[in-house]
Amino acid sequence: MENNITYLLCMKEEALLLYEESIDLLIESDCKDFMVYKLVDGNRKYQTDINIWSIETEINEHFYSILHLNLCQKFRPISKP
Repeated sequence: MENNITYLLCMKEEALLLYEESIDLLIESDCKDFMVYKLVDGNRKYQTDINIWSIETEINEHFYSILHLNLCQKFRPISKP
C-alpha cells in the first residue's frame, strides 16, 4: 500500500504577504518566519512544532524542495575567512 504524502508550508503573517505576492519574493527575502513539512498519511506526531504557525497551506513537492533548501541557506552559519 502506497503512503499519502502531503507537503505543507506553515508561516506567519510576514511570510504570507511575501508568498501571496510570489514564491520568488519569499525566497529572495530575509524572512525566516516559515517552515515546510512533509506529512505521511497526515501524521503530525513527529512534527511537534507545527502548531506554532498561524497559517498553513498545502504545496507541491517541487515547492517543498525549493523552500526547504532556502531555509537551510538562510539558517546556515556564515563562515568567516
